[in-house]
Amino acid sequence: MEAPPVQYVQTSEGVSIAFCVAGEGVPLVRIPSMYGHFSLMWNRGVLDHEFRALSENFQAVLFDCRGQGSSTRGLSETTSLEDYVRDLELLVDHLALKRFVLLGVSAMAKIAVRYAVENPDRVIALILNQYRDAYRGTRTSLFETAKSDWPLHIQSDARLGWTWVNPETVVPVLSDSISQGDFLREYLAMSAASGDDMLTRLQVPVLVTTIREASSGRPIAGEEEAKRIAAIIPGARLIIFDDIYGGLNPDEQGVRPAIAAIQNLLAELPPEAQPAGTSPTSDGLSAREVEVLRLLAMGRSNAQIAEALVISPNTVNRHVSNIYAKTGSANRAEAATYASRHGFV
Repeated sequence: MEAPPVQYVQTSEGVSIAFCVAGEGVPLVRIPSMYGHFSLMWNRGVLDHEFRALSENFQAVLFDCRGQGSSTRGLSETTSLEDYVRDLELLVDHLALKRFVLLGVSAMAKIAVRYAVENPDRVIALILNQYRDAYRGTRTSLFETAKSDWPLHIQSDARLGWTWVNPETVVPVLSDSISQGDFLREYLAMSAASGDDMLTRLQVPVLVTTIREASSGRPIAGEEEAKRIAAIIPGARLIIFDDIYGGLNPDEQGVRPAIAAIQNLLAELPPEAQPAGTSPTSDGLSAREVEVLRLLAMGRSNAQIAEALVISPNTVNRHVSNIYAKTGSANRAEAATYASRHGFV
């Protein structure tokens, strides 16, 4: 499965943010690490295992931060954490996501923390994967190398932080993900202030995950940092995975521990905090069936619906059959009439 088509949303200042949407279910928005290029990382086998796992279990929203990947390059000297947070706000508003799971990775997870502090009503749960606060100097040596020798920095980061993939594969992808100048400005934006105060003010369910250093062979896996921040965050859960894939590879029972951990967290939320739209409507239609019905009523073909929702044609066929059965419709015209009468369009 290749990466879904790249889409764009533009900020008021003319910055284009590249994103894609894949899968169905509870929306999950993934904030990239300091190297963001979801299409390359998916298609070249760098993070395809993670992206496929997310899209098979959630409505996954992947995007490249400004200065990364297919988004607008060339960060200004004044780029700040606030700019990244506003970009995230723009994206989720553009996609009309009322509530969603927010997943932040590495130093860039500070964007997710800031957004969750400011918008607790929209964040169902916050997942902090290998979060490291750049302000605390956890990546200072790599930053200094990035300033003095960019190729060496890429090689070092590939060996230390991307151990599950051959360096010959990952180095070109990291190089294409971000320029030296944008990486340095990105780091400065993330390291301008401590994130600890924000962590203490989180009011949403939080899951902190990382990889056990002894089993991963990764000296910067951040096991101790994960324990530290989990202790700071009110009510946070901490899971340390023993494999280099961070719990994203299936176990002997075919379960991906990282995905199961997120699903368990959501399942244990009180009823009033459960993800909206995951229960059937009074008509018996699921949230996804309502989306399909609306597009059907607009005259879209099954192929067009599949493309719009980034799901397979077979999945659309199944949804349409369910819609017919639940609404008592014999064909598309009757289903469209039902949609109109019941206020779905």
